[in-house]
Amino acid sequence: MKVKVKYFSLLRDYTRRIEEEVELPDNARLEDLLDKIAEKYPELKTLSDDGVPAIPLVNGKYVDPKYKLKNGDEVALMPPASGG
Repeated sequence: MKVKVKYFSLLRDYTRRIEEEVELPDNARLEDLLDKIAEKYPELKTLSDDGVPAIPLVNGKYVDPKYKLKNGDEVALMPPASGG
């Protein structure tokens, strides 16, 4: 199955991409996609103290990391807010 991943803000600087299509096995979950992205772009882990470099939205909605992805889903990754 294929899902489209869109990167926003600082994540674009680290990945050097606005978006990309990622191939995943059938029955993959959001957490599987996030693991695959972390493997491909290990420097993303440096963006946060807790190891969560992005807030994922699937088709515009916040979902649990156990969410089962479907072919054609769009996953937007935004860096967590920081500052004060």
